[in-house]
Order: sequence, then structure tokens, then C-alpha cells
Amino acid sequence: MASNRGEPTRPAGDLRWTLESGEHVCWLVRSRAEYEAGERELLARAAQAGESVMILGRRVRTRHQAPGVAGDLDVRPGRGGSAMVDLVREQALRVGRSGRPLRILARMEHLAPPDAGLEELIAREMDVAELTGHGVTSVVCAYQHTAWQAELLSGVSAVHARLIGPAAHSASFRIVPAAADAWAVHGTVGYEAAAAFEATMRALLARSSWLRLDCAQLELIDAAGWRALIAATTGTPGAQVLLERVNDTVAAAWRLSGYENGTTQVLVRS
Repeated sequence: MASNRGEPTRPAGDLRWTLESGEHVCWLVRSRAEYEAGERELLARAAQAGESVMILGRRVRTRHQAPGVAGDLDVRPGRGGSAMVDLVREQALRVGRSGRPLRILARMEHLAPPDAGLEELIAREMDVAELTGHGVTSVVCAYQHTAWQAELLSGVSAVHARLIGPAAHSASFRIVPAAADAWAVHGTVGYEAAAAFEATMRALLARSSWLRLDCAQLELIDAAGWRALIAATTGTPGAQVLLERVNDTVAAAWRLSGYENGTTQVLVRS
């Protein structure tokens, strides 16, 4: 499961490919040259450490170091999006059984179109994030930031444990896997983050109608954030959301929201 130990945002020119097992990283790339340099560095470090690498672009390229796993494959699936994720999941399982680390670098414009809606993009990110649950797999999602709208980049950064690139695109909250059936929420959810928060909740509820959120590191949800959560919950048949380990500020904001005594399927516990 992906690590929830986020690190401070790093500048785009400071690419250190020392990835933790299960880490899900968002890389906002400034230029083609920067991407090519980062890819070369990742390949070199992986080769030195005996790790396998998969690079998702127009094709799927692999460099496997795991015993019993075919190496130097060059696969052109001819299909984008979920079909490519399915192909990568199969490869990740094979490498994971060897116990060797696998590093995946995904150029996201080949998994979701830059004109995709925020909810669609976050749903695809959830597909990619699930790959980190296989063995000791880590995933870096690369976004050419000039090809994507700023609000999309800000929203999608919220579902990664770490951001590499311009801090201006960083969301005010983070939501990352915390356990087999729980997600951890960090930071604050206010007006500017409400759309990303609602899209994230909808994407998670589409996978499981029962959602448990560990809010020990959540500082605040304001009125716009509560509206977004209620909209996502009521818009998903049978959905239930539990926010647990909330602080006094979040608990008070929930009481003042007007939803506490309503009929919504949202529970808030300290």
C-alpha cells in the first residue's frame, strides 16, 4: 500500500529517484529535456540498484532485473487508459512475486487526455495508485505542466504522497492510502480545494461505497469542503463515509455545518 509519509515539495530540477516502496509521486515536468533527463536518471539508478523499471508512454517499455521475468520488452498495446493499466498490473504482479523493487514512470497524457475532467483524471490516478499495492512497486506520474490546466494539476496533486515540481500547483490537502480499508487526509479543505475534494471522494466511492477517512492530520474542513463531501456522498447510491480521529476544530466545523443532524450518510468521530 502506498506510503503516507509525504515530503516537502521539491523543485523540478532536484530529481532524486530514491523512491520508497509503495510511494506514489506526482512529477510536474517543465520541459521535454527535463523529462528525458529524469527518465535517464531513473533508469541508471534502477540498474545500479538491481531494480526493474516500466515506462508508460506511447508504448510500455520494461527493463526487468527480477529472476524469471522477461527483460527488455517493448510492448505497444495500441490502446490507452485502462487497457494499459491492466497490462502494467499483470507485469507488476510478476515482478512483485520475485520480491524485487519495481519502479514505474507514467507519462500521464498517454493514460488520460489533457482535456479530461478532474473526476476522470483522479479516477485514472486511483487505477495507477493501486499498482503500488503489488509487492514493492513505486509509481511516478509525470505531467508536462504546460499541457494541463492549472486546476487539474492542483487537484491531481492531492492524491499523491509527494509532489516534485512547482509548489504553486500543490493542493492544500493530501489523501493517501493508510490501511487496507482506510485513507488518510492531511492539510486543509477549503473553497479552492472543494472541487478536487469532491472529485476525489466520488472516485473513491465509485470503488467502495463504504469509505473510512483517518483525519488525524486534517487541520480543517470549511463550509465549502463539507458541501463537497455531502454532494459526493449523496450522489453515490448506498455511500457511507466515516471521518475518524478528527481534531476539535474539524468536529466544531461539522457541528456548525448544519449537516450533523441531517439524513446524510456521513459520520464524524473524534
